Amino acid sequence: MRIKMRVMDPRLVETARTGAMLVLLVLLAWLVARIAWLLIAPTDAVSTLTPRALPTPVSQVSGQAVRADLSLLMKDNPFSASESAAPAIEDAPETDLNLKLVALFMSSGEDGISSATITTPDNKTTRYEPGDEVLPGVVLERVLADRAIISRDGRDETIMRSGRDAGLSVIEDRDDLRTEGGIVEAASPPVFAPGVSARTLLAGLEITPEVENGEVRAFVVGPQGNSRLMGAAGLAPGDRLVSVNGNGVARIDVASLADELASGGVARVGLVRAGTSRSIDIRFEEE
Repeated sequence: MRIKMRVMDPRLVETARTGAMLVLLVLLAWLVARIAWLLIAPTDAVSTLTPRALPTPVSQVSGQAVRADLSLLMKDNPFSASESAAPAIEDAPETDLNLKLVALFMSSGEDGISSATITTPDNKTTRYEPGDEVLPGVVLERVLADRAIISRDGRDETIMRSGRDAGLSVIEDRDDLRTEGGIVEAASPPVFAPGVSARTLLAGLEITPEVENGEVRAFVVGPQGNSRLMGAAGLAPGDRLVSVNGNGVARIDVASLADELASGGVARVGLVRAGTSRSIDIRFEEE
């Protein structure tokens, strides 16, 4: 018995073979691409989940812990933690020299140069700046708000504003009471004897202009020669004259000060004494 096998069409076989090769090529390309992606691809964009403990509720904080935190705020200032304390100025003993500090000038300009008006043992009142020699071997070191520091043979000493033993002085005269920012009026204007003119008064005064930022702010007066004339005019060493007859001293030079005082017979002088503004009248009698 013979079995006859049916022979397939060669064209169908070739088509099936081609299709199978295409499928295999596609699968092979997908596998290669997948392997390449696993090798060169970056890590996952999403981080790995890490278990963390939940925050403790506020309600579980004890009252003692809260009080401890508040105590930190009471002890420390968090807003000034970076600020450093200002260096303290070393105190110097008071000098036993016969020096009197009659005026202080604290400069607020760009130069920052301060000065002090000091009366020396020869009864001369002069304005000094730091570095100036007041007496032989005595140099003005620095000027503070209420005193001046001098260097005496290399040792620092203090000159107080009102002189020695003035810190515990008792005020007995009502006219000597200090009223910051107020004006003390003189009870009655001093009157000079005939023959004493404004020029005679100025001849007995040492006048030092007080300059700030290039402008004269006041005239610091001190005795020169006959000190009785200064006292008779109601003036004291260290007085800062700020106005004459309502005109500021910035508009008046020392040369024309006598004419300004003599105008009208009575001169109204505005001055500052020991931080107090005063107004006194000076009358010159005609000969």
